Amino acid sequence: IRVGGYKTGKKLKSKTGWDDRECREYDHGYSREIDCPDSLRSGNGTDEFGFSALPGGEGEENHYRYVGKMAQWWTNVFGEWYQLDNRDELEDNRCIGCRGSEGASVRCVQDIPGVPEKVVGFDDPPPSIVKSWESGATTVTFYANGLLKVSGNGEMDGCNPPWVEYSRFPSVADCNSPWRVYYPVTAVIIEDGVTHIGSHAFDGCHIMSSVTIPNSVASIGGSAFHYCTSLRSIIIRNPNPPEIGGRSRMRIQSSRPVSASDIFEKDYEKIMEKACLYVPANSIDAYRAADGWKDFSCIKELESAPKGN
Repeated sequence: IRVGGYKTGKKLKSKTGWDDRECREYDHGYSREIDCPDSLRSGNGTDEFGFSALPGGEGEENHYRYVGKMAQWWTNVFGEWYQLDNRDELEDNRCIGCRGSEGASVRCVQDIPGVPEKVVGFDDPPPSIVKSWESGATTVTFYANGLLKVSGNGEMDGCNPPWVEYSRFPSVADCNSPWRVYYPVTAVIIEDGVTHIGSHAFDGCHIMSSVTIPNSVASIGGSAFHYCTSLRSIIIRNPNPPEIGGRSRMRIQSSRPVSASDIFEKDYEKIMEKACLYVPANSIDAYRAADGWKDFSCIKELESAPKGN
């Protein structure tokens, strides 16, 4: 996902074997099938990486369904899998109480020893722009490689929880963060000048692997990074830990301590196992003492953060 960027699913699919898909339009919450060119109706992919994903469907109780329309692969974590559907969407999933009767494909992949995981950085060549939006005092730009940049001077808007938006067929006007629904964000860079990240701003960016937060951000709204389960690198350039849950309408008004789950994944221990917090030199102690940030077991200086290559 991180290598493929925008439309990763289409790049992973085989060039043949996928059923045609429906072309639909949405109007006030209702959908209907419409005529569209063959290039849009075809469910086949471009197979740019030689992965040649075939639509093997899913297995349950000794039978298969959705063959030709969908593919699923187990990960190396029990109960977690990736799914690629006929709309070119690739997403990760997790089931509770999985039984041994579920069936999914297996594809063996391996990390190359000694090669660091790539994190999108400022030194990467500029990719093509897919779309830009206004969000509060900021401008949000989505690029073809999956990178999302937030620039401007002032506060970034928040958003409603994603389950509300999905039921309403979200539009730009709903919350000024439509990238979570329409575009697969693999990394976020917030540029200096942005002072606040709104509540639920990136809620649902489940394939985002890294986020860079500048020195100017002083507070982060509640649930800003909920369900960002693929986060591995959280790079913060502010030596003073930003306030967690600051000015969020979802902020919990109780006496309980602030925790990482107030802005990150609700089951945030899943992220703590894999993600690392990278902070300025001589500020590790401040983050280890700050509510919420101290929940991270891995806190390192910025110099050790993964670099783009």
